[in-house]
Amino acid sequence: MRRSATSRCCAAAENDEDLLLLEHDEFGVSHDALGAALCETWGLAPAAVHSVRFHVMVNATLQLPMQVQRRAICAISAIANAMMRDPDTLDAVAAKVAPQAELDATLVIRGARKVQEQIEQAVARERA
Repeated sequence: MRRSATSRCCAAAENDEDLLLLEHDEFGVSHDALGAALCETWGLAPAAVHSVRFHVMVNATLQLPMQVQRRAICAISAIANAMMRDPDTLDAVAAKVAPQAELDATLVIRGARKVQEQIEQAVARERA
């Protein structure tokens, strides 16, 4: 069975930054730019569009883009990424991005931990 170009890009990428480069070489556009353009054509709010457009940069650097007005959406995206990829980094990620979005880091960490606990409980129930 022949793998698609998309599958080859995903398999060859060691991280999201590599994936962007591979996608751009293979398709002329990367998933962050294409996703943001789709969100825009669907009429989603600029904050959602920006979150999709900048998610790779935010996840790699934990720096929220200055040009984005509602930076909290990008912060939430980074926190969700930490929950999915490496839950042990959740507190550190939340502590780093929350102040950039003018959010109280303590409250964000508390909320993120609560969501993480709910996810873990749901997974445990599913396995039972």
